[in-house]
Amino acid sequence: MIIIDSNTVIACFNDHRSLAGLDLVVPDDLYEEYLAAEVRHGQKINGIRLASTIKGYDEAAYLRKYAEAINGYSHISFDKMRGLGDVSILALVACLVTNFDKALPQIALNLGESAKNIIRVVTDDNNLRKKLQNDFGEFVEVVNYEEFCKP
Repeated sequence: MIIIDSNTVIACFNDHRSLAGLDLVVPDDLYEEYLAAEVRHGQKINGIRLASTIKGYDEAAYLRKYAEAINGYSHISFDKMRGLGDVSILALVACLVTNFDKALPQIALNLGESAKNIIRVVTDDNNLRKKLQNDFGEFVEVVNYEEFCKP
């Protein structure tokens, strides 16, 4: 399972790199941002699914994790509407590693898609990268744009 931040999507589009054939999951509240990137760049992101379609999705758990993330992430600017996408990604990852608060943190998730899903987050945002590594360590693989987008 791959969670990709919107800046990475835009960078892939700008560099004419492919996002095809990937298991991309997006927090529901960021979906329109991805659609806007598609329209603006005239490219399509195939295979993207909303987090709410994951078996076991629990919106209440997501909103609790969102509140925790918004209060624990210092790189937010409400004036400039910056960092809120990072909060959505942090909340989704927190939900995935705890199976929406139904289990202790685990690297092997059984959410119906397969017996073992590794959570991979693609971002070049250093603040988000550090927060993911500090909060989730071994439960999440954080990958740079260059390692991810295919030429």
